Amino acid sequence: MLIEDKEKISKNPQLSVKVLVYNSDKYLRQCFDSILSQRVNFEYEVIVGEDCSTDKSRQICIEYQQKYPHLFRLVLHEKNLGLIGNYQSVNALHRGKYLILLGGDDYFCVDDKFQMQYDYMETHSDVGLCFTNVIQCTEEGKELSTPMLEPEIASICFEDQLINSKYIAPNSWMLRRSEFDRLIDMQSWFVDESLATTLDFLHESKLHFIDKVTTVYRSRENSLSSFRDIQRRWKYESGIYVMQMYYAKKYAVSDAVVDKIKFTVFTQSLLLAVDADDKEFVADALAFYESKGYDMTWYAENCREYVKTKRLFEQLYSSRAYRLGKFLLKPLTWLNNKIHGRV
Repeated sequence: MLIEDKEKISKNPQLSVKVLVYNSDKYLRQCFDSILSQRVNFEYEVIVGEDCSTDKSRQICIEYQQKYPHLFRLVLHEKNLGLIGNYQSVNALHRGKYLILLGGDDYFCVDDKFQMQYDYMETHSDVGLCFTNVIQCTEEGKELSTPMLEPEIASICFEDQLINSKYIAPNSWMLRRSEFDRLIDMQSWFVDESLATTLDFLHESKLHFIDKVTTVYRSRENSLSSFRDIQRRWKYESGIYVMQMYYAKKYAVSDAVVDKIKFTVFTQSLLLAVDADDKEFVADALAFYESKGYDMTWYAENCREYVKTKRLFEQLYSSRAYRLGKFLLKPLTWLNNKIHGRV
């Protein structure tokens, strides 16, 4: 369902700010307010995809649309579509010359971000995607001072990104809409829209990096970047590998590059695959290593032994006997700290 005020909304926005929202009510006002704080000399619109949240996110979205009807357009889903489905729903509505994408739990930390990137894009017609540096904050809102991107990210190329799938701060991007509409072929099975976008733009367009922090990325326990559940994390990691192979075929890269992808992914992901009990992936990895003259069965066995031991410890830590022992040891711990002057 689309909610907008057709009489008041901008007829010719230069920028479309797309916000993906799902269960972000604790952070959503900060996100929206950081958009409203931008100082610009052009018109823009805010397109919000609210993906059937179970908290108060939808009410907050409606509140802001009613308060700022000249800016906000809402897409309210009747059922949860997931990240890619929600992403595609807002993509169908953008009208601006330039595009920005933001998660409902992230926010901008400077008020000249839009104008700075807009001015650059207006004077550099060959650039399809302009991105900046970002910092991270905890779920509680404590900002970390170290920027997430190194200056070397400015020289990233298609092959490097295809092999290593690096983080390129999608919440800091400004994209040229004409290039986005021409290039993006978002498949419903993709697990990460930002990887798809960077690969298409790196191959077919040009990126520019501004080494200034403009955006804050909030690290949440249930976000894609911090999965704790093994199966969910493996579904994402293995999905990234499938995307890498899809783009290798799409752009007809050499066999040598495909081998680099496989070496990188199999080396980094074999332990997680064993933990997730993905026997097919493990077999594919071992067969690939063997085809290149490496016997890695010993490493796979070590991974299995590690996982077995880890699960035994997990069972121990969750047992009643462990919790009881921990409780009974509390007085001794206090006494030891008292003796050594730590309390």
